[in-house]
Amino acid sequence: MKSKTILQSFPASNSKLGCSFHDIIKLLRDTDIERERQIHALKRIARSYQEFDLLDLPLIEQIVLAACEKAEGGLNPSFYSCVVDILSVASKPYRHTATIKLEEEIRIVVSFLNTLGIVLKDASPDFANSIVSTSLLLFRGGTDCHFQNKELEEIRRKCGQCMSQSMLPKDIMITLKKALHTDGQRWQHSFVTSAMFALAEMTRNEDLCIAVANEWKSVEEILAVLENATLNLELVECAMEILWNLVESKAKTVVLTNLIGSSGIPSLAKSFHNLLLVACGNHILSRLRNDILVVLTLLLTKSSAEAMSETSIFTDVLRGLTAPEIGGSHPDNKKLKLSCENIDLEFHKFGLIFVQKASKFEPFIPALQKSKLLLLLFLYLPQENVKQTKNSTSTNTRKDKGSPQLRHWSLPIREELEILSLATLGTVAPLCLETFLRLRGGTQLLKSISWASHPREISPTSETETGGRIFLGAGNSTLSAGDFRLEMEGSTPVELNNGRRTHLLFCFKALNQLVSFGDNINNTRGEQPDITGNCQVAQDLVDQGIIDQICNYLNNRKKALTDGFDISIQTEALGVLGNIMKNDPQGHWKELFGTSGGVTVLLNTLEIDHTLFDMNIGCFDLISACVHLAWLAVPGSSVCEPLFFDGGGINYLLALLQLGPRSLHNQILGCLVDLMEANVNAVSLFKSWEGQSDEKVPKLCSSVELLIDLWRKDEQDFGVVIAENNIVPDTTNPLMRDDWNPVSTEETSVSEIFQTKRSKIFAIFCKIGFDFPNMNISDQVTLKTIKAYHKLKMCEIWREISESLKEKRISPVEPDEAMLTAARQASAYLVTSLRESQADDVLRDRDAQEADLNGTFTTILDSLRNEIAADEKQKTFLERTSNHSTLKMMRSQQLATLRNSRAACAEIPDGSVDHTEEIGAYSDNLNTTVLASNIQLTALLQPGTDGRELDATTTRGKLEALSTHA
Repeated sequence: MKSKTILQSFPASNSKLGCSFHDIIKLLRDTDIERERQIHALKRIARSYQEFDLLDLPLIEQIVLAACEKAEGGLNPSFYSCVVDILSVASKPYRHTATIKLEEEIRIVVSFLNTLGIVLKDASPDFANSIVSTSLLLFRGGTDCHFQNKELEEIRRKCGQCMSQSMLPKDIMITLKKALHTDGQRWQHSFVTSAMFALAEMTRNEDLCIAVANEWKSVEEILAVLENATLNLELVECAMEILWNLVESKAKTVVLTNLIGSSGIPSLAKSFHNLLLVACGNHILSRLRNDILVVLTLLLTKSSAEAMSETSIFTDVLRGLTAPEIGGSHPDNKKLKLSCENIDLEFHKFGLIFVQKASKFEPFIPALQKSKLLLLLFLYLPQENVKQTKNSTSTNTRKDKGSPQLRHWSLPIREELEILSLATLGTVAPLCLETFLRLRGGTQLLKSISWASHPREISPTSETETGGRIFLGAGNSTLSAGDFRLEMEGSTPVELNNGRRTHLLFCFKALNQLVSFGDNINNTRGEQPDITGNCQVAQDLVDQGIIDQICNYLNNRKKALTDGFDISIQTEALGVLGNIMKNDPQGHWKELFGTSGGVTVLLNTLEIDHTLFDMNIGCFDLISACVHLAWLAVPGSSVCEPLFFDGGGINYLLALLQLGPRSLHNQILGCLVDLMEANVNAVSLFKSWEGQSDEKVPKLCSSVELLIDLWRKDEQDFGVVIAENNIVPDTTNPLMRDDWNPVSTEETSVSEIFQTKRSKIFAIFCKIGFDFPNMNISDQVTLKTIKAYHKLKMCEIWREISESLKEKRISPVEPDEAMLTAARQASAYLVTSLRESQADDVLRDRDAQEADLNGTFTTILDSLRNEIAADEKQKTFLERTSNHSTLKMMRSQQLATLRNSRAACAEIPDGSVDHTEEIGAYSDNLNTTVLASNIQLTALLQPGTDGRELDATTTRGKLEALSTHA
């Protein structure tokens, strides 16, 4: 089967070969032949062929080498012009006249590209330019495009593979470096432009990016081009394209390492600084400025943060953001004249994104704290009392030099910048708390929340005197993804969306990060974060009524539980309240939370339809935030606890524990433990709960059964192998998995407490007790394991200590060794005694079940005794009436039974008449084996009826069979 070609091939338009390649090679190597004849032969090749056969490519390679030798470094330029004509044909698709394997095809093309690289090193500028152009055509897969898109993409992929395996890209880099170092008009060389453009195209291939990145000395020369951006814009654009391709490829790590270890980052910083000052009014320079900023954002990592902080990149970005609106005394501020054009809007957005990323690294924090960025962000915050400007694209001229004003952005752009400013504020404000408090940032954020949660005005086209703004549409920003319900068919804007939900979401996110317990404070040294500032912010917000404001919003909002965007807003709002409760110094904020309707918020949120968890709309995060808030606000609060208990909060938590996601169990169990610790009423409410019936849980269960079931599932998830009948395993570490290593530092016995739910389940049982007699044996056995959890865990910790000492070759002193030995012995005894106790319980239960089974079987037999006796009588009657021998045997048995019956009677008292002989004579002379129905045997009489007592009914059954008609 014919393999696919590397390059696109077509039928030759000139089927007649114009010359022999072998003859031309001999002609060029013959020193006696005139030069004109050799040049004529070379020109004949270009005239005679529109494309070459792939198998002829090695011969073309030899012709090119021989012709370049004849050119003698430019002394005979006519040979170069002939080679250029030949290369123009070689860059076209090849013709296939024979079947060839793909590997051989690639080898031929790679060899030809290597030859071009060798020729390129000593070529003249014009000839080098032609070689680069040919290389670019070969990389693109030919000039014509008669194939379909998929086929053409495959061809170009293989061409890129050939180019990456050759040395041509490296040779182009080396030659380019040499050209850039040439004195004189180095920037005017057409080769430099062609080479930069070719590299910009080639670096779109991942493999070629790695090859270019490895030739880093040449990349540094490319970066040097950016420092002189105004000299040749075409070169600068190509250099920027090369760098961008390298950063977004697999070679990013190599590029970043080389940038840090060389002058690459300072070169980029200098280029960005120059472009920032001179790009005003120049669209091309402004685009290059933005491109460099995007590349710097991609390069900003933990390893490059230190190197970037030593340059002016971050301060230039901050100055470029703040100078147009706020101004400043720095000399560069006069040169920063940014407009409202889209190109400057992109710089503003990219700058804020760069600041968000840079604020995560400690070296940038001092410069951030000294800047006026917070003031700029607050200027963009929407508020109720701010009159919005009309659409305009002109630059704002300040009437008052002392009052900063924003540029005249259009309304959709203004909305996007507001949302982006809120997102940046949440990242930057926690690092500049002093400035935040000085600017009264909490007040401005609360005003923004009030504006965003205010009902939308009825008029869709006007603005009221109070400054209420009507947007042209919802979700103009990329950060508004998911909020597109405004003005949609069938929607009610007043109820579903007022056009400001995205603002509300990011306001809550910013507050959440501000009042968090030091979680978002950048700390690369691993030190304990200072939370004093966060407490001050929380105190300031509480004093201004944030708890009441958020609770009123959550209680008065229109419920839309299937709206993921609305759920995300609720989640952030509950997170703000939770972090405020965490910073509560004296517990007074809990009481304020209770009086503001906070418990109603908790109960309404916990009363969730459990089927919504499967919809993937954020319900898990919502319930997690709600449980976290309940955990912090309810326990220990004299106001919240009664409201929470009376409203069924314990029942909601247990329902979530039964039907909710398993990843919420740890949090819910911890909340229940603290509730029971704080108030004994929670224990009685917990015990009285009965589970719900559901598709997932079709059987009703009590709270104790639910905890035991969670314990077993947690053991299974953790990898503990349980013996039969839920008995603890016969190991030295029954709470850990079998492959646990006591000397391992990755997983310790103490870490298991945090990884599993068993410690919290044990804590709950410590509150509700361990005595539940009506449980089945399986639950009783598991309950014994739960009861021994603390002792088993202590034994595991002591064994872990002992094994760790052995691993470190530390010999304890005698008292310590005796204590460790006693701990090991106690551990073994505890496991053995626990297993024996559980086994005894299982055996006792098994015996009790067997006894119950036997008793039931006896009762059943007693109830069927008459039927069984009747069947036996019927069988006996048939036997003795149909078989004479049987009849005789029955007669003898009857007589023996009568004698036994008389012997069973008690002795005759003195003075009584003895009728034994009379009765015996009468019975012995009977000629029937069936007694009359009116004859009653003495042994069948009840004791004492005739003054004589009978022994135990040893003959009763036989007599009944003999004295009753069948």
